[in-house]
Amino acid sequence: MAGLLKHLLEQEKKRNRASQKRMEKLLKDLPRGSLYKRNIKGKKYVYISFRDPSKKHPQSKYVGVVHSEAVKKLASALKDRDRIEKEVKSLQLERKMVEKALEEYRKSR
Repeated sequence: MAGLLKHLLEQEKKRNRASQKRMEKLLKDLPRGSLYKRNIKGKKYVYISFRDPSKKHPQSKYVGVVHSEAVKKLASALKDRDRIEKEVKSLQLERKMVEKALEEYRKSR
């Protein structure tokens, strides 16, 4: 019975690690930053603000007018990124819990 617990914890650790790697790979393909709107001569335009590692200050880039397809796609991708980042954090917490349970199991043996 105790061997089964150890086996299940190790399987969960492997599953967690694979899920985390898969999520981190997805994150590499998604854009970083946040959208903001500017009102110029009565028209609304959307820009993305992001940090470029090679530059000191945040960068901004024009995306399009407020209801354009480009803005919708980028907003969707940023929401996906946010969701996946939260999932990665959750997986990291889960992994710590599993590792702690495995450590406790090993100590009790």
